[in-house]
Amino acid sequence: MIKSTHLKMEGLSWNNAGTLLYATAVIEPNPYSSLWVYDPETTELRKHCDNLSGEIESLETLPDDRLAFSIHDDQALSFHVYDPEQCQTVQGSLIQTPYNDI
Repeated sequence: MIKSTHLKMEGLSWNNAGTLLYATAVIEPNPYSSLWVYDPETTELRKHCDNLSGEIESLETLPDDRLAFSIHDDQALSFHVYDPEQCQTVQGSLIQTPYNDI
């Protein structure tokens, strides 16, 4: 699969059905990631949500199709769960440690 885009995609994860590819990208000057969705059936790539917190580099789909992510350059080890249907973070946790890269 090849899809040409000017976006610097970071986190990538398929939904559990394998029908949608989620990706995160930062679009300057906004320092926060947006969630993008690629549909290989239609070849459409579109911005889905614009409210992720921080620059997301890691992305993983959970068994219930929510997305787990962590934030780059955070001052703690963070783990967050995001509902792409509602475009909202539904759970998050921090471990205070001198850790700042994913």
